[in-house]
Amino acid sequence: MAGEFNRVDITCEGGEELSLVMKSVSKEKLSTSIQLGLPREATFYNELAPRLGKVVPRAWYAHGDLLTGEKVILMENIASMVPAGVFFGPGNPNNWGLDLPQLSSEAGSPPAEQVAKQAFLCYAQLHAEFWQSEQLLQLSWLRGADWYQGRGQDSWQAAQQMAADSWSEIRAENSKAPADQAPEALQWDPHLVACLEVSFGKVSWQQFQSDIRAIHWTLVQGDCHPGNALWPGQESSSGEEMKLIDFEMVGIGSGAQELGQFLISHMTPALRRSCERSLVASYHQELTSRLRARGLEAEASAYSLEMCWSDYVAGGAGRWLWFVPYLAKVCPAKVAQYFNDQTAAFLTDHFPNPAQVGQPRV
Repeated sequence: MAGEFNRVDITCEGGEELSLVMKSVSKEKLSTSIQLGLPREATFYNELAPRLGKVVPRAWYAHGDLLTGEKVILMENIASMVPAGVFFGPGNPNNWGLDLPQLSSEAGSPPAEQVAKQAFLCYAQLHAEFWQSEQLLQLSWLRGADWYQGRGQDSWQAAQQMAADSWSEIRAENSKAPADQAPEALQWDPHLVACLEVSFGKVSWQQFQSDIRAIHWTLVQGDCHPGNALWPGQESSSGEEMKLIDFEMVGIGSGAQELGQFLISHMTPALRRSCERSLVASYHQELTSRLRARGLEAEASAYSLEMCWSDYVAGGAGRWLWFVPYLAKVCPAKVAQYFNDQTAAFLTDHFPNPAQVGQPRV
């Protein structure tokens, strides 16, 4: 997001040496940081991350100010780890220009399905630790905390309007004759267009409030994709575990929605179709096992695999129905085309009838 990174080498009084990374916000990006509430990441590391153990990097110091946009986090240097996105092939724009075979081989070349499964187990740990915790609702710095208590309609509506305005502009451009369209104009899949039309036609705060009463909510990373997970490299210490990073958009929401966002972002449709059921099942098994270990037997029993699958499908679709028009306006056409195609494939697989899609998820 808006973070800048600098390496900090420290020699302690007793002679011990530490290599840390400082994540901060530059002056040029303070306004964006304020607008999006990105300093919340520091509060996450101070107040919630200690409950997650090694699934997130250790932070020695974290300070964030939502009013000024300032943020400084000193965390462990995990440069030996590899962004998990590199194992998903050259499709995603984050991988363009990278030496993927070299990067992958440095970490043992695990198949994308294996990497996704391990990431889903990490998300299960995150989600189970804070499963429908009333404590979260009292943390006003979390994205969505107000929304889940019936407050903050204006901010929710503003977030929806960002994508809705983009879609209106795209519709106007697409209505022009082909000769009058920009040469780099995106190719819009008809089924994707139909789903977008239905989805934005359903935007309603009242319906959102009704929908979230049926959602099994928890703490969510908020910006869930393979680039925000790290896989141990060959130089990582023995026993190093996969880690989740970048909690600038941390908030309250559907846990299984994050899985849909993750796979649509990076996994090829063909591979996704072959393994998404088993990946969601692995997540569900780990999630419910961890809930039972916490003494939450009733909560685990109440969340069936089919509920989890439904949340994965509806949440993944809803999140990307918000992203697609927004990205189409702010990204180069080639980048936006990739995400259009990924989302279109998911919608074709899971929503053959566009009338079944829900409103976009912000």
